[in-house]
Amino acid sequence: MAWTRRWRIDSRRRLTAIAGLISHTLVSEGAPLELILRTERKEKSPAQRALFHAVCADLAPHLGLTPGETKQLIKEIFYGVETRTVLGVERRFTQSSEDSDREEYSRLIDCAYQTSAEQGINIPDRRPR
Repeated sequence: MAWTRRWRIDSRRRLTAIAGLISHTLVSEGAPLELILRTERKEKSPAQRALFHAVCADLAPHLGLTPGETKQLIKEIFYGVETRTVLGVERRFTQSSEDSDREEYSRLIDCAYQTSAEQGINIPDRRPR
């Protein structure tokens, strides 16, 4: 059975305590573990989410699309598209922006502005100064 455990470590003391806990975890050749250490993830903010939606709403009428269609287009440009055959039909899939952290989501917003500029479309720059 798959499981995950996540700790926020903000001191050497906490790191030592967690390492001690991990050392008692059952591990075997038949049930290996994967340990990933990284800097703490910074989630995208509600303001970023609102900004992306507003930018797509500004861009949509210039493209003849709905705001939702524009969001999908920008995500396809930014993340790319994977084409797979499902139930005998070729389908297009793109990554969800829900998995993006704060930094990547900022780049997604920048992609929307860049796409607009490349098409010669002038929309208001809503990014905070």
